[in-house]
Amino acid sequence: MRHIITASLLFLLAWSSVVPSHAAPAPVPAEAASEWEVEKIVLYRDNGKGEAGDETSWFYPADHVHHILVRFKSLKIGPLKPVAKFISVNTAAGRNLLIAESPSETALVGNEYKGSLTLERDFPVGYYRFELEINGKPVTAINYCVMDKPADFKIYEYSLHLPDKDGELGEEVKAFTPENRHLYLSVRTSGIVPGTRLKWTWRALETEKGPGEITSAEGRLQEVGIFNLSPDLRLENPLPIGSYSLEMYLDDSPIASFPFGIVK
Repeated sequence: MRHIITASLLFLLAWSSVVPSHAAPAPVPAEAASEWEVEKIVLYRDNGKGEAGDETSWFYPADHVHHILVRFKSLKIGPLKPVAKFISVNTAAGRNLLIAESPSETALVGNEYKGSLTLERDFPVGYYRFELEINGKPVTAINYCVMDKPADFKIYEYSLHLPDKDGELGEEVKAFTPENRHLYLSVRTSGIVPGTRLKWTWRALETEKGPGEITSAEGRLQEVGIFNLSPDLRLENPLPIGSYSLEMYLDDSPIASFPFGIVK
Protein backbone atom coordinates (compact mmCIF):
# COMPACT_ATOMS: atom_id res chain seq x y z
CA MET A 1 0.00 0.00 0.00
CA ARG A 2 1.42 3.36 -1.02
CA HIS A 3 1.82 5.80 1.84
CA ILE A 4 1.67 9.49 0.96
CA ILE A 5 3.23 11.40 3.83
CA THR A 6 1.80 14.72 2.68
CA ALA A 7 -1.30 13.72 4.62
CA SER A 8 0.43 14.49 7.89
CA LEU A 9 2.78 17.30 6.83
CA LEU A 10 2.17 20.74 5.39
CA PHE A 11 4.71 21.81 2.79
CA LEU A 12 5.27 25.27 1.45
CA LEU A 13 7.40 25.07 -1.68
CA ALA A 14 8.98 28.26 -2.92
CA TRP A 15 9.57 28.23 -6.67
CA SER A 16 12.71 30.32 -6.60
CA SER A 17 14.85 27.49 -7.84
CA VAL A 18 15.53 28.52 -11.40
CA VAL A 19 17.46 31.69 -10.65
CA PRO A 20 21.14 31.36 -11.59
CA SER A 21 23.49 32.06 -8.73
CA HIS A 22 25.81 34.66 -10.15
CA ALA A 23 26.66 37.88 -8.42
CA ALA A 24 25.99 41.22 -10.07
CA PRO A 25 29.02 43.31 -10.99
CA ALA A 26 30.22 45.64 -8.26
CA PRO A 27 28.66 49.11 -8.59
CA VAL A 28 30.84 51.69 -10.32
CA PRO A 29 31.53 54.78 -8.18
CA ALA A 30 29.53 57.83 -9.26
CA GLU A 31 32.60 59.93 -10.04
CA ALA A 32 34.02 57.21 -12.31
CA ALA A 33 30.67 56.65 -14.02
CA SER A 34 30.35 60.35 -14.81
CA GLU A 35 33.94 60.63 -16.04
CA TRP A 36 33.73 57.45 -18.14
CA GLU A 37 30.20 57.33 -19.47
CA VAL A 38 29.81 53.97 -21.20
CA GLU A 39 27.80 53.83 -24.42
CA LYS A 40 27.91 50.05 -24.68
CA ILE A 41 29.85 46.94 -23.70
CA VAL A 42 29.76 44.00 -26.11
CA LEU A 43 31.07 40.43 -26.17
CA TYR A 44 32.22 38.73 -29.39
CA ARG A 45 33.17 35.22 -30.41
CA ASP A 46 36.46 34.78 -32.25
CA ASN A 47 36.31 34.68 -36.05
CA GLY A 48 39.00 31.99 -36.26
CA LYS A 49 41.68 34.53 -37.08
CA GLY A 50 42.20 35.98 -33.62
CA GLU A 51 39.76 38.83 -34.29
CA ALA A 52 36.31 39.70 -32.98
CA GLY A 53 33.57 37.93 -34.94
CA ASP A 54 29.88 37.48 -34.14
CA GLU A 55 28.38 39.40 -31.22
CA THR A 56 27.19 37.13 -28.38
CA SER A 57 25.97 37.17 -24.80
CA TRP A 58 27.54 33.80 -23.87
CA PHE A 59 30.28 31.42 -25.00
CA TYR A 60 30.70 27.68 -25.41
CA PRO A 61 33.60 25.87 -23.67
CA ALA A 62 35.32 25.39 -27.04
CA ASP A 63 35.34 29.17 -27.64
CA HIS A 64 38.95 29.60 -26.55
CA VAL A 65 38.98 33.37 -27.11
CA HIS A 66 36.53 35.83 -25.53
CA HIS A 67 36.60 39.27 -27.17
CA ILE A 68 35.15 42.36 -25.51
CA LEU A 69 34.59 45.94 -26.59
CA VAL A 70 33.79 48.89 -24.35
CA ARG A 71 32.72 52.09 -26.13
CA PHE A 72 32.60 55.39 -24.29
CA LYS A 73 30.36 58.31 -25.21
CA SER A 74 33.25 60.75 -25.51
CA LEU A 75 36.87 60.75 -26.63
CA LYS A 76 39.45 60.65 -23.83
CA ILE A 77 42.82 62.33 -24.16
CA GLY A 78 45.84 62.10 -21.89
CA PRO A 79 47.81 59.37 -20.11
CA LEU A 80 45.48 56.41 -19.71
CA LYS A 81 46.24 53.12 -17.97
CA PRO A 82 43.39 50.63 -18.48
CA VAL A 83 43.49 47.39 -16.52
CA ALA A 84 41.21 44.53 -17.59
CA LYS A 85 40.29 41.70 -15.24
CA PHE A 86 38.55 38.43 -16.07
CA ILE A 87 37.10 36.66 -13.04
CA SER A 88 35.56 33.22 -12.52
CA VAL A 89 32.48 34.20 -10.50
CA ASN A 90 30.97 30.73 -10.18
CA THR A 91 32.30 28.06 -12.52
CA ALA A 92 33.27 24.41 -12.53
CA ALA A 93 36.81 25.64 -11.72
CA GLY A 94 35.79 27.54 -8.59
CA ARG A 95 34.26 30.74 -7.26
CA ASN A 96 35.61 34.29 -7.32
CA LEU A 97 38.93 33.40 -8.92
CA LEU A 98 40.99 35.97 -10.83
CA ILE A 99 41.75 34.33 -14.20
CA ALA A 100 43.70 37.12 -15.87
CA GLU A 101 44.68 40.71 -15.26
CA SER A 102 45.96 42.73 -18.18
CA PRO A 103 47.40 46.20 -17.55
CA SER A 104 48.00 48.21 -20.72
CA GLU A 105 48.83 51.74 -21.79
CA THR A 106 47.84 51.18 -25.41
CA ALA A 107 44.55 49.22 -25.33
CA LEU A 108 42.40 52.36 -25.33
CA VAL A 109 42.06 53.70 -28.87
CA GLY A 110 39.95 56.81 -29.26
CA ASN A 111 36.76 56.19 -27.30
CA GLU A 112 37.01 52.38 -27.37
CA TYR A 113 38.66 49.69 -25.29
CA LYS A 114 39.22 46.32 -26.98
CA GLY A 115 40.40 43.31 -25.03
CA SER A 116 40.34 39.54 -25.11
CA LEU A 117 40.83 36.48 -22.92
CA THR A 118 42.46 33.38 -24.41
CA LEU A 119 42.62 29.88 -22.94
CA GLU A 120 44.35 27.04 -24.80
CA ARG A 121 41.99 24.43 -23.37
CA ASP A 122 38.19 24.48 -23.07
CA PHE A 123 36.75 27.00 -20.63
CA PRO A 124 35.03 25.58 -17.52
CA VAL A 125 31.28 26.17 -17.70
CA GLY A 126 29.76 28.76 -15.39
CA TYR A 127 29.60 32.49 -14.82
CA TYR A 128 32.40 34.95 -15.50
CA ARG A 129 32.86 38.69 -15.07
CA PHE A 130 34.89 41.24 -17.01
CA GLU A 131 35.96 44.35 -15.10
CA LEU A 132 37.68 47.44 -16.49
CA GLU A 133 39.62 49.99 -14.48
CA ILE A 134 41.23 53.12 -15.90
CA ASN A 135 43.83 55.08 -13.98
CA GLY A 136 43.02 53.07 -10.86
CA LYS A 137 39.25 53.71 -10.99
CA PRO A 138 36.58 51.06 -11.74
CA VAL A 139 34.79 52.07 -14.92
CA THR A 140 32.50 49.23 -15.98
CA ALA A 141 31.84 45.51 -15.58
CA ILE A 142 29.73 42.80 -17.19
CA ASN A 143 28.78 39.24 -16.24
CA TYR A 144 28.51 36.51 -18.86
CA CYS A 145 28.36 32.73 -18.99
CA VAL A 146 30.07 29.79 -20.63
CA MET A 147 27.57 27.01 -21.27
CA ASP A 148 27.55 23.66 -23.00
CA LYS A 149 25.64 23.28 -26.22
CA PRO A 150 22.13 21.92 -25.62
CA ALA A 151 23.13 18.55 -27.07
CA ASP A 152 25.89 18.41 -24.46
CA PHE A 153 23.66 18.92 -21.41
CA LYS A 154 25.47 17.86 -18.25
CA ILE A 155 24.93 17.61 -14.52
CA TYR A 156 28.21 18.16 -12.72
CA GLU A 157 27.40 17.79 -9.04
CA TYR A 158 24.90 18.60 -6.34
CA SER A 159 25.10 19.62 -2.70
CA LEU A 160 22.82 20.11 0.31
CA HIS A 161 22.47 23.51 1.96
CA LEU A 162 20.74 25.35 4.77
CA PRO A 163 19.41 28.88 4.22
CA ASP A 164 21.37 31.96 5.24
CA LYS A 165 19.93 34.70 7.46
CA ASP A 166 17.99 36.09 4.48
CA GLY A 167 16.50 32.73 3.55
CA GLU A 168 18.73 32.31 0.51
CA LEU A 169 21.11 29.45 -0.31
CA GLY A 170 23.62 29.24 2.55
CA GLU A 171 25.88 26.80 4.39
CA GLU A 172 26.61 23.42 2.80
CA VAL A 173 25.79 20.35 4.91
CA LYS A 174 26.15 16.58 4.51
CA ALA A 175 22.59 15.79 5.64
CA PHE A 176 19.54 17.47 7.13
CA THR A 177 18.00 17.01 10.59
CA PRO A 178 14.34 17.12 11.68
CA GLU A 179 15.02 20.59 13.10
CA ASN A 180 15.75 21.92 9.60
CA ARG A 181 12.52 23.36 8.22
CA HIS A 182 13.99 24.99 5.10
CA LEU A 183 16.02 22.69 2.83
CA TYR A 184 18.05 23.62 -0.24
CA LEU A 185 19.72 21.50 -2.90
CA SER A 186 22.17 23.12 -5.30
CA VAL A 187 22.44 21.35 -8.66
CA ARG A 188 25.22 22.41 -11.04
CA THR A 189 24.27 21.99 -14.69
CA SER A 190 25.00 23.36 -18.12
CA GLY A 191 23.32 23.30 -21.51
CA ILE A 192 19.63 23.60 -20.60
CA VAL A 193 17.72 25.27 -23.42
CA PRO A 194 15.60 28.35 -22.52
CA GLY A 195 11.91 27.45 -22.57
CA THR A 196 12.51 23.97 -21.15
CA ARG A 197 9.93 22.91 -18.57
CA LEU A 198 11.70 21.94 -15.36
CA LYS A 199 9.96 19.88 -12.69
CA TRP A 200 11.19 18.91 -9.22
CA THR A 201 9.61 16.10 -7.21
CA TRP A 202 10.57 15.62 -3.55
CA ARG A 203 10.17 11.97 -2.54
CA ALA A 204 10.46 9.95 0.67
CA LEU A 205 12.18 6.57 0.16
CA GLU A 206 12.76 4.71 3.43
CA THR A 207 11.51 6.71 6.40
CA GLU A 208 9.84 6.17 9.77
CA LYS A 209 6.50 6.92 8.07
CA GLY A 210 7.09 5.01 4.86
CA PRO A 211 7.75 6.02 1.24
CA GLY A 212 5.80 8.38 -0.96
CA GLU A 213 5.81 11.59 -2.95
CA ILE A 214 6.06 14.68 -0.77
CA THR A 215 5.36 17.48 -3.22
CA SER A 216 6.42 18.82 -6.61
CA ALA A 217 6.74 22.08 -8.49
CA GLU A 218 7.46 23.04 -12.06
CA GLY A 219 8.13 26.04 -14.25
CA ARG A 220 9.78 27.10 -17.50
CA LEU A 221 13.39 28.21 -17.62
CA GLN A 222 13.73 31.60 -19.29
CA GLU A 223 17.40 32.54 -19.08
CA VAL A 224 20.22 31.39 -21.32
CA GLY A 225 23.03 29.62 -19.53
CA ILE A 226 21.30 28.31 -16.43
CA PHE A 227 24.08 26.91 -14.30
CA ASN A 228 23.14 26.57 -10.65
CA LEU A 229 19.62 25.41 -9.86
CA SER A 230 18.59 25.75 -6.22
CA PRO A 231 15.25 24.08 -5.47
CA ASP A 232 14.15 24.60 -1.87
CA LEU A 233 11.55 23.02 0.38
CA ARG A 234 9.91 24.88 3.28
CA LEU A 235 8.37 22.75 6.03
CA GLU A 236 5.82 23.54 8.72
CA ASN A 237 6.42 20.15 10.41
CA PRO A 238 9.63 18.08 10.55
CA LEU A 239 10.43 15.35 8.07
CA PRO A 240 10.75 11.84 9.55
CA ILE A 241 14.19 10.28 9.91
CA GLY A 242 15.16 8.38 6.78
CA SER A 243 16.28 8.56 3.16
CA TYR A 244 14.85 10.86 0.49
CA SER A 245 15.46 11.96 -3.07
CA LEU A 246 14.83 14.99 -5.25
CA GLU A 247 13.85 13.99 -8.79
CA MET A 248 14.56 16.24 -11.76
CA TYR A 249 12.50 16.22 -14.98
CA LEU A 250 13.02 18.22 -18.18
CA ASP A 251 9.97 18.41 -20.44
CA ASP A 252 8.44 15.47 -18.52
CA SER A 253 11.49 13.24 -19.10
CA PRO A 254 13.24 11.96 -15.94
CA ILE A 255 16.81 13.30 -15.89
CA ALA A 256 18.30 12.59 -12.47
CA SER A 257 17.56 11.73 -8.85
CA PHE A 258 19.54 13.34 -6.02
CA PRO A 259 19.53 11.39 -2.74
CA PHE A 260 19.69 13.04 0.69
CA GLY A 261 18.95 12.04 4.24
CA ILE A 262 17.25 13.26 7.39
CA VAL A 263 19.38 12.15 10.34
CA LYS A 264 19.24 12.54 14.10
